Amino acid sequence: MAEITASLAQGTAREDRRGHDGLQEGAERDAGRPRGRRPLAAQKGLAAAAKKSGRIAAEGLVAVSTAGTKGAVVQVNAETDFVARNDKFQAFAAKAAELALATGGDV
Repeated sequence: MAEITASLAQGTAREDRRGHDGLQEGAERDAGRPRGRRPLAAQKGLAAAAKKSGRIAAEGLVAVSTAGTKGAVVQVNAETDFVARNDKFQAFAAKAAELALATGGDV
C-alpha cells in the first residue's frame, strides 16, 4: 500500500477537490503518484456532472427588487422545495434581484 503523508493528502485534496477516502483509493491504485490521480479525478468529476445534467430544477423562487420607477425580477431554480424554503436560498434570490436592478439587468 502506498504511504500518504498528511501534507500530500491536504495539498492533493485541495487540488482535486476530493475527500481523503478518494485520495486513499487513488493512492492504492496508482502506487502513491499524486499526479497519476488527477486524470481519474477528472474522469469521475465529468461522469458525475453528466449524471447530474439531466436533473430538472422544478422548484425555486421569484425575487423582485424595485427602486423608483425601475424594477428587476429574477427567477432562481432548485431541485427541491426544501432548498427553496431555506433562508439562505431566499436571501440569495433577493440579493440576485438587487444586483440585477443595480447593474441594469447585466447579471
